[in-house]
Amino acid sequence: MFYSDEELERVRKKERIRRWLRPLTALAAVLAALIMGLAWLLTTPSGLAFLLEKATQGAPFDVSLGSLDLNPAEPQVETDRWRLVLEDLAITPHDPDRALIKVQRAELDAPGLRDILQIGEVDIGHVVIDGLTITTARQRPPPEWEARKTFIRAIRASELEVHSASYRAEPDAPLDVAAMKGIEARLQRVVWQPGNREISGTGSLKAASFQTGTLVLSDLDVSSLHVRHSDLHFQDGSFQYGGGAGTLAGDVLHFNRKAEATFEVGLTGARAEKMFQAATGRPSPLMAQVDGHLTVHSGGDLPRGGGWMSAQVRLTGGIFPLDEDERPIVRDILRLAPFMELDRDNRVILGDINGSLRFGRGSVLLHRLEYQAPRRILLLWGNMQSDGAQMVLRSVPPRDADRRGGFGIVAARMDGEEKFKFRIAKKADLLPELAEGESLGASLRRRMNEAP
Repeated sequence: MFYSDEELERVRKKERIRRWLRPLTALAAVLAALIMGLAWLLTTPSGLAFLLEKATQGAPFDVSLGSLDLNPAEPQVETDRWRLVLEDLAITPHDPDRALIKVQRAELDAPGLRDILQIGEVDIGHVVIDGLTITTARQRPPPEWEARKTFIRAIRASELEVHSASYRAEPDAPLDVAAMKGIEARLQRVVWQPGNREISGTGSLKAASFQTGTLVLSDLDVSSLHVRHSDLHFQDGSFQYGGGAGTLAGDVLHFNRKAEATFEVGLTGARAEKMFQAATGRPSPLMAQVDGHLTVHSGGDLPRGGGWMSAQVRLTGGIFPLDEDERPIVRDILRLAPFMELDRDNRVILGDINGSLRFGRGSVLLHRLEYQAPRRILLLWGNMQSDGAQMVLRSVPPRDADRRGGFGIVAARMDGEEKFKFRIAKKADLLPELAEGESLGASLRRRMNEAP
């Protein structure tokens, strides 16, 4: 049987088409398998779990997950994307000094095919986290590190809600316990950059309680919180402390490295006893209501655990109690002095006092505190520490006050003693030797530290 030239050409053309179809068919099969694989990864719980496992391989922590659900029947947030729900998530670091993170429930938008193909940025939509707990045994800054390139440049969320969260850092000398409970936070336009370990966003923060050592604040409410590249800027904050109310504004810089915090705090109606006891760990001999303005600074270039509060205050309703066993001569002199008042309970009643205080770790330095008595100006200064304290109350003479000591009393407590002991002040107590540019309170502190 013989074929014509036309028939031979048709046979050759069909053969060429078959040769092209074979690789195209194979390529189509590969693409179909790839699409099916991506669909399995992104649209099934088992695929998402596999993706999570692979994404955390080689990480310095282990991840455990109780359950993973896709498109729950009643999501907390309604969106036009698939919702992903993780329950009982735990991130356990290999280094025991690092924080243990647990989440009861987290809901977010599942990454879409566009996120995978875009390579570098992932959008997880509206994120809701319930029951977040962060606990750590150490309060040490992370080690020095350099920014590095990562497969995912940024993870974005249109909104992040955190409910019923808590944080606790166990005591790590010289630092005391640090804790926050009942945290409620909301951030919009959140961007997390893993390579730089930086986060940005704007929103608000609330906490039922905040504790650092013996200092405990309650009802913390920051209505304006800005996070820019892991610098926190607080505005319009309020809290309750020591029976009074406070306002708060300030910054926490580079909290992802070695944080440096500076806050401006206003206080109204707080109790001096609470503030002094929080700083020294010992009862305060001075009882008064505190109104004023404080500047708080910690971290940064200060030694580990270092920090201070400098305050311009007004003390009202001040009471300076005397020991029941105090010598009668001290009580009699105070009772007879026309510029002081002693009540039936042998307590020195103070008028309104204006001046400055400085709180450090374990100490309260009373700078020049001044108030107008009926016929004299009275000054109060001293230093209170956990292992001892001394305070001087001076009635300033109307003339030659820089040479004449006038009258005063000294209250002192040595290490191991619970109560203050009082004595009539000597001239050296009332006119301490001052170094150049030194305040009375600073001079007292220096001489106490120099004493054997």
